[in-house]
Amino acid sequence: MSTMSSIAPYDYDVAVIGAGPAGMTAAIRTRWVKSYKAVPCSTVIFDKAGLGGLAKWRSCMLTGPSFHLMGADVVGRFRKDIEDLEIPLIPSRVIKLEMDGAIKIIHTDAGETIRTLAVIIATGLRSLCNEQDYLKQIAITYMGYEFFEELLNNFFSMEGRQTALIVGNEFTRNLVDLIEACNRGRHTVIYLIDSNAAEAPFPAAAGSVLQGKIIRYEGQGALEGVRVLLKGGEERFIPCKKVLLDYNSYELSPLYDFDSAALKKDARGFIEVDREMKTSLPGVYAAGDVTGLYATVGRSIGDGIVAGFSAYKHLFKLKFNCEPCLFAYAAQDVKITPGFKDLPRPEKNLRPKLLVSAENAARIAAEYGVKRKGIEAFLNSCAGIKTITEHLADKSLEENELFDFIEFLLTKKAVALHL
Repeated sequence: MSTMSSIAPYDYDVAVIGAGPAGMTAAIRTRWVKSYKAVPCSTVIFDKAGLGGLAKWRSCMLTGPSFHLMGADVVGRFRKDIEDLEIPLIPSRVIKLEMDGAIKIIHTDAGETIRTLAVIIATGLRSLCNEQDYLKQIAITYMGYEFFEELLNNFFSMEGRQTALIVGNEFTRNLVDLIEACNRGRHTVIYLIDSNAAEAPFPAAAGSVLQGKIIRYEGQGALEGVRVLLKGGEERFIPCKKVLLDYNSYELSPLYDFDSAALKKDARGFIEVDREMKTSLPGVYAAGDVTGLYATVGRSIGDGIVAGFSAYKHLFKLKFNCEPCLFAYAAQDVKITPGFKDLPRPEKNLRPKLLVSAENAARIAAEYGVKRKGIEAFLNSCAGIKTITEHLADKSLEENELFDFIEFLLTKKAVALHL
């Protein structure tokens, strides 16, 4: 029997916030746990910029001394898994997280409200919007510190007098002298300071300084300006031809679009996690750059896998009151006897939720080989709302038939079991 009494229906088992390498691998590992029998989680991803995060950019890659894989190539593999597994992506920014209690409530800038049992935060150092459309006009601080002078000289090599936007946080103050030296007064410089700090002091000599965040880049073919949301709530369009994103500053202190005060963080503002990527709040996990360790594609992928397994383990124990069988990934000291089953028989208070399209559901039903109206009726009402008891009350399938079909759906990774 599950450790939680039946609760009101919720939307997904797991919400992953952020779709970079950490978020994508976390989502995949909750939805596709292993190749053999497992109970998939219903999983949703939130990211305004779509799948890939910074790994889609030219500067990100998975490297070793003798090889490099471009980030976009790595992301392409994960994207295929997400599409094949039909994991939904909500292209919105999460602006509020209610993390207390068994149900976590997520609010987005588009007005959506989603209820989940677990959350994996994989937002990276800062959230993205549509930067991918204007990468030729966007520069970022990367490589070694001595490279910054060359970077800024190239950045300011524009003809005529232009407006250049520098985006960072309070630590961008470390670049002000170098920016002025490289610009030499040729262009108008505006600093957009996007910080979690209540006050983000900045050198008075820096010139025009605004507090706020970019919500959209605009321009026909080339960048013409950015639309920003200022700290007081005003929305403003800033005409500019080039933008410098000071990622070095966010490596010193990340940015959150939602109130993260309930989460324990280190002195720099990164989310503290244990070896299983658990945060200080039950059912909340974090992975990737937002945890403050080395910012690499390889580590983010590994963090996402661990966070996904940990969230899966948490949810499995809530639903079945036992440890999941994660053979090969996490061995168990368990006696194997004849007739041993990896999956326990589902309790009747669980609520089946179909995870595939109607077309794929029909294909799976045909593969099952039993042509019954009861099968079709069950699939049509398998939305994570009705319990197994309520499905049995419909009299469309006998109890053994229903449980056999649910087990078949589980082997096809086509159904989740909600509390």
